[in-house]
Amino acid sequence: MSLLLGAPTSFVATALLLYFVIAFPLELSKLFALESILLKNPYYEEHYDGVVYAICVGLGNATSMSLLCVIYYRDLFSFTDALFLALFLAMGDYICSVLMGYFYSIYRFEDGRKVAKYRILWWPMVAHFIFFLLFFYVLQPLNEIWTIVCLIALIVICVVLTNYAKKKLLSFWLNKNEKKKDAVTVETP
Repeated sequence: MSLLLGAPTSFVATALLLYFVIAFPLELSKLFALESILLKNPYYEEHYDGVVYAICVGLGNATSMSLLCVIYYRDLFSFTDALFLALFLAMGDYICSVLMGYFYSIYRFEDGRKVAKYRILWWPMVAHFIFFLLFFYVLQPLNEIWTIVCLIALIVICVVLTNYAKKKLLSFWLNKNEKKKDAVTVETP
């Protein structure tokens, strides 16, 4: 933990630092980037498009974060450490991006209430915060075998979360189209 963030004095100080200095600004910047891409995008017409655009924004963010960490800490990291850091950052941003895109699509196509808009930022921030807590307190002190096992588990979580979002958004889309068909058949004499 002290390698990347300085030496926080307690778990609470570390948690506050991870939430307000890392998770909140990162997710807020990704939301601004996603909003600027999707706000007047004529091609954003399907539920799953929000997830796809959010993943692109998130992986771009993960790439820039990885490069900055490797450049800034080039004397402290070996190539293997830098590779694992980049992979873990990519997995964490991927998970948060799927959540952001999912809730963005739900807000845009299904639920336009103000509460739904807050979920776009809230759940990815919570996921990022939990990811960084796990990364700094659980994964960093482990040996290489456990790190690889955790990386494989993160890949499985990414695949499962993506498939869940795809199925859920597809069911929203199918229900919406069925309602349109029912409305057309009712009006047709």
